[in-house]
Amino acid sequence: MRVLATLGCLSLAASLPAQNYIETFPFPDGTGTTVKIPLWTPQTGKWVIQNKRLVQTGGATWSYITSDRFTGVADCVLDVDVYYGATTALYFGGTCARHPGNGSTTNLVMCKIQDNSTGGSFNRTFLYEQPGGSVYYDISPVTKAATVRMFVKGNQAWCETDGNKDGTFEQKSAVRTLVNVANNTGMVGISGYNAVELDDFKYYRGMLVEDATTTPKIGTTYKMTFSAPLENSNPTPWLGLCSLGRAGIPIGGVTIPLTLDALLVNSLGFGWSGVLTSTSPTATIPLAIPNDSSLVGLNLWVAALTFGSGGFGSVSNDHHVQVVQ
Repeated sequence: MRVLATLGCLSLAASLPAQNYIETFPFPDGTGTTVKIPLWTPQTGKWVIQNKRLVQTGGATWSYITSDRFTGVADCVLDVDVYYGATTALYFGGTCARHPGNGSTTNLVMCKIQDNSTGGSFNRTFLYEQPGGSVYYDISPVTKAATVRMFVKGNQAWCETDGNKDGTFEQKSAVRTLVNVANNTGMVGISGYNAVELDDFKYYRGMLVEDATTTPKIGTTYKMTFSAPLENSNPTPWLGLCSLGRAGIPIGGVTIPLTLDALLVNSLGFGWSGVLTSTSPTATIPLAIPNDSSLVGLNLWVAALTFGSGGFGSVSNDHHVQVVQ
């Protein structure tokens, strides 16, 4: 297929470090605490693998575990699936970024979904700057399993919740302006409290967000903004793609968070490509939506990626679009 030829030729070159990553924690039960979880470092609390999930076993303490794969990260998008524990308790789980290591519980940004009232389900999502304040929103309906996504870009951070894990992030926090960690870099990872269960951690170095001045209405052009680091500080080609799903396409050491379908192949003709430079570090992806009422309710997913001299560079998060009247 044409899309595989386009992507495959580049992926056959010597691979760049994979700048998106999925951790499914496929390790034997009991790995952790005294037996190191491969390529992860507990910063605070105790962590162990149970039923192919990561479980915080350090009790009632704010706990962090970071990936050894990435250091010096400033901007990123992070996902993690969070599951309620076995008994009713104050649980939380989420992600962390710009973690300085050395067992720190400060100088980082983190998000968490929490049973804020110890009522038996997750009912509130927070984003914290440590040290500093937070923003939060209540979840409706409450849930026992959700995907939490955190965006960190420059001096801003925000989070989203997919309360039924269907790929649609229904709720979004206000943007938190970072003060104490606005210029920091660090490690990325997971946050947890009590015996919360976590799985499918995802790291994206590329970032795809909507242009808030537009909406995906029929008969209009809906716009998204893609940003990613330049490869070796050089002008960096990029490509945007669109599909009807988000099953994941593993290729060339990365996973494009879309589905290989007819729409994705056709999206190669949308003209979603260009070059990021030091003077133009972001790109606009315009989705022209026909004025056709039969399209109302259609769900699409969009992602973008960059290329370097050695293959794939940065891959963005998937961005959900639902066409409206």
